[in-house]
Amino acid sequence: CHPLPRIDDVDGYPTSIWELVGGVAIGWSVFAFGHTLCRRTCCFFDCVSICQHDPELKAMGIMNIPAFLRASRAMVVLWDERYFTRLWCVYEIAVAHSAGGIPIRIL
Repeated sequence: CHPLPRIDDVDGYPTSIWELVGGVAIGWSVFAFGHTLCRRTCCFFDCVSICQHDPELKAMGIMNIPAFLRASRAMVVLWDERYFTRLWCVYEIAVAHSAGGIPIRIL
């Protein structure tokens, strides 16, 4: 029986190369397939989900904001000083407010 190859100590704990590879593999698996395990939670990041460089794709993304908000239980706004400089952000707030029962949390 041969000992597993070790890499440098991480916070005083010796770490096996297999622990590192396994941890990275599990992390990427959860990142790639975790949404299938947790079907009730869904996130929509407008700056990521709405195309920023193609005007046609941007228009299609903005047109679908009401459908996404109608399927939502809550809207969480990660506010900064530039939030209201993007017209679709104002539109998101207006749609969520006009839809009624969608609580809006501003962080």
